[in-house]
Amino acid sequence: MSARSPVSARFKSVSTVRVTFQEPPDGSPEWPLPPDIPGGGPGLHGPLGLLYGPYLDLREPSYGALHAHGVALAFRNVEHGRPPFHWHQQVHPPAFRPLLARHLGAPRVALTSPREALTESGDGRTTRLLQWIDHVADLTVPRRVALAKLLVKLGFDRFALGLFCEQDTAGHQAEEGRADLAYVLGAARANLATGYALAPPGTAAGYWPADLLRLARTAPPGSRARLSAAMLLCVLFGKIAKDAAAVAHHAGVARAAFARLDTGGDAFHRDLTRSMMLRAVSFEPMMRGARAEVTAQLAEAEELARGLVAGTPERELLKEDNLAILMETRCREAQWLGDLDLAESRIRESAARNPLDPMRHMVLGEVLERRGKWREAAGAYERSAWLGPSTSPMAWFMAGRLRERLGEPEQAVSCYLSCLSIDPGAVSAGLRLSELLPRTGLPGLAVPCRDHLRETLRDQEPVAPAGPRRLWDERTAV
Repeated sequence: MSARSPVSARFKSVSTVRVTFQEPPDGSPEWPLPPDIPGGGPGLHGPLGLLYGPYLDLREPSYGALHAHGVALAFRNVEHGRPPFHWHQQVHPPAFRPLLARHLGAPRVALTSPREALTESGDGRTTRLLQWIDHVADLTVPRRVALAKLLVKLGFDRFALGLFCEQDTAGHQAEEGRADLAYVLGAARANLATGYALAPPGTAAGYWPADLLRLARTAPPGSRARLSAAMLLCVLFGKIAKDAAAVAHHAGVARAAFARLDTGGDAFHRDLTRSMMLRAVSFEPMMRGARAEVTAQLAEAEELARGLVAGTPERELLKEDNLAILMETRCREAQWLGDLDLAESRIRESAARNPLDPMRHMVLGEVLERRGKWREAAGAYERSAWLGPSTSPMAWFMAGRLRERLGEPEQAVSCYLSCLSIDPGAVSAGLRLSELLPRTGLPGLAVPCRDHLRETLRDQEPVAPAGPRRLWDERTAV
């Protein structure tokens, strides 16, 4: 790249919802549905349709990322009437189903209701799911918890919130099963507000985790619901609000809840839960800058994770899922400590454990880019984009930047066009195209790119300044 043509390092999309973490809320945000995507059909999904088959028809996967196998596990939990002991850690952002639809050219998967979005693969699973939904009032509490989790795993967070209305859980948090259901719904609401979501330009929302705060205070002291709510609050206050006091408080709640958690003498569940808990509460020493404490906590989490004796395919899935995500966290830790050799080693292990998960390759690309390995990084970003939602728009943009740096403008144009085909609001890709196309012999194509940018940005309002970093006060918390 010439010195006069720097490549922007940031991905921006005006179709991404802007979220402010604030108190008090103005009420639950009304998230508009994404526009329908024309074309496609059940027989035109191709290889990606097979990889994401569980999200289309609940089929039992024979391949795919670990989260796709987690859908089958969540379905079996409903069948057997048992709530999940662990919540399966892969969480899809609200843009997941719209982006999957754009990849597959299938408008059905973008819908927010399983009634319209799921097809029947011939094994009766979709029919059974719809029967459970139609007779939800007759289900036991454990089965209702498992059903709520299955719907969330499938990306139907909004549908689950509507199916299990607020009065279903309010006032019953002293009962552990009801508290479990309240947690699943609270986590779904947090995901809708804070996850990567596609919406019309200019969409913004405020969010405050009042329901999770209430669970962390009122759920049974040794319950999974109190522990899980406190863990999620550590993440929300650590990553989004940057509120060290709130993280410290909820790290204490999580540790106390784990100390009283009854795992029935099951060493696998005890050690897996502790590994997950240590990863969440590591935000507390991180925000104090206590590097040795962060490393010690995550080292213990890794030792527990590696030492798990699974014994069954379902437990092996939980073990691998935890290890893949934990090694990504340990990669981030190594980056924080400035050890890029260690960061690369850890994220390569994470990708090897879950090679069909696009997020693993996205993070690998970030680490390789920081190391100056631009060609390898571009390849990692492109693998992430090929594997589909929901990293693909950003992954194509990042790959395009590196193709420019490598002196490959035609390949960069392909990447930016792929980005815009999935997310038309990706103004970063549009800006790069408007500059690149004249240099690749296609100045006429730059004109519609500039016009598209003007149309996209026409009604944009300035982003409001960030609020105060101290948002939480124990004396006034819900």
